[in-house]
Amino acid sequence: MCFTPPRFITRNQTFGAFASSVPTRPLLGALQTGVLWDHRQQIEISFMSGSSTRQQRKKTRKIFRKIFRYTNLDLRWVKNGCGHVRITFHDDIPSQSHLGTQCLSVPKDLWTINLKSIQPDTECPSPLEERTIRHECMHLLAFVHEHQVPEWPNHFLFDQSKLDEVYGGELGMSEEEIEVNITNLSPPEMLENYSPFDPKSITLYHFPSHVMQSGVGTLYNTDLSDVDKAVLVLNYARLNPGPLVPTWTVSHAADIIGIKGQWRENIVAATHPHDVRKLYSQWSASSERSQQGGTRKA
Repeated sequence: MCFTPPRFITRNQTFGAFASSVPTRPLLGALQTGVLWDHRQQIEISFMSGSSTRQQRKKTRKIFRKIFRYTNLDLRWVKNGCGHVRITFHDDIPSQSHLGTQCLSVPKDLWTINLKSIQPDTECPSPLEERTIRHECMHLLAFVHEHQVPEWPNHFLFDQSKLDEVYGGELGMSEEEIEVNITNLSPPEMLENYSPFDPKSITLYHFPSHVMQSGVGTLYNTDLSDVDKAVLVLNYARLNPGPLVPTWTVSHAADIIGIKGQWRENIVAATHPHDVRKLYSQWSASSERSQQGGTRKA
């Protein structure tokens, strides 16, 4: 279970404020306005001193590297816990991450990502570990929870009493934590470049069938969906895709999202990552997006 730290980002903010480990105000799913990293920005990531084993660090690095392949960001691993992003592995705190560039405003002696239940003595990540690390890495890249996007109620409705029973009673979440991390929806104006609801997104919680009014739960997703990857490409565009993901061009990402006509032509023809992101944002806010059934995310 991932908890998001407290901070409600307004459209004009660049960085978040210091956040504690207990969520008190909502972070938004998809890509949130104001916390996207700059294009080609170097992001230094480190592990907090004394908080991890070689195996935990190895599993985390491997998964982060794979996700960053879909972006133009410069991922750098640094020592001594002094990175922009600082990772720890506390099992007594839920997995959580500051959103995007919020990390930059957190005091240097505090962590910005906590990864819970990452085994300290195994070489290969379990499905749960893969899901946890990928989910938090996507928060780092400014993605919000899929179940908190505006379209969520069009697809699923919670049985509130059963939701409270499971997440409040069995998992010990407070009423406020349930609202912040599960039931509060993100206002559309607070999201940037957002796409249609994606049931395969790594940012979607796995909800069992008995907490849903329909009796149908959500999938247990352990990897990025194609929509997750497409939104990364369109927001952090590499005009020439990396050698390890050669098919993930801007044009392929636009097709996955469902961008058509002149919008697609303009996005594909853009010669700078900033223009790709800007055009995708404009398309996301346009009437043609809703007519074409486009997707959300960042």
